[in-house]
Amino acid sequence: MKFTPFLCLCLLAALMGCASSRSTVKETNALKSGERVVLKIDIAKSASEEGADIFRSRLEQQLAAAGIGTVGPEAGRTLEVILATYAVRNPAKRALFGAFAGRDKLQSRVLLRDANGEISSEFFVTSQDASAIGSIRLLIEQHADKIVESLVGVQPPAKDEPVVMGRP
Repeated sequence: MKFTPFLCLCLLAALMGCASSRSTVKETNALKSGERVVLKIDIAKSASEEGADIFRSRLEQQLAAAGIGTVGPEAGRTLEVILATYAVRNPAKRALFGAFAGRDKLQSRVLLRDANGEISSEFFVTSQDASAIGSIRLLIEQHADKIVESLVGVQPPAKDEPVVMGRP
């Protein structure tokens, strides 16, 4: 079988797409275990109801596992998580065309406000996946996990350093 340059380029592009899951976090701020915050979650209108539920549930679950309590207005600080970008591929396109169908991208802005409502910390988390491996649920859960890891100070990445998210 003869390999043409076009076929080689297609193969290279497909392989590069499979290794493109990543998350970037800028400026982290640790919360202490046992700390109580008011949690506000705002999810992009482009998110499916199922995707929004997965994100909200995973975020609350991971905060609880990290010892961060989410309570009503009596808490001193407010944690705002804004899932601003929710761009995911159609599952059929994702499975059939992989990296050639584009990429899935989630981007969140996380704000930590003090009792006066002033922003004490702000950071962004971006997660992308161009592969056809795994599901969008996995990407959403890893995105929520990365937000909580950044909040509690679990192995924070260097500023502007992309963090490769592994697949189970």
